[in-house]
Amino acid sequence: MPYNMAAVEWSDQHFDRTYLSKWWPQQLPTLVLSGAQDRIVTQELWNDARYEGPHILRRTVADAGHFLWIDQPKAARAAFTQLVRHITTAG
Repeated sequence: MPYNMAAVEWSDQHFDRTYLSKWWPQQLPTLVLSGAQDRIVTQELWNDARYEGPHILRRTVADAGHFLWIDQPKAARAAFTQLVRHITTAG
């Protein structure tokens, strides 16, 4: 599935195991949009409590992989529509 195996191997050796998020929005409305069948990036990291809150919309699109906007464009559009509604009603 990966397009560039050299990049995947470099990331595995030098990045994936050591990466730490240094910032996460505390109030900014945020959409976490994932494909249910994404085999490139694990989606389990979003299960951490620090990535939850009333300002976070988490949407997982069925029958979609890493490029979910290609696999399920209507579902991706619907998720962004939900984010817009969340933003406009939060203010």
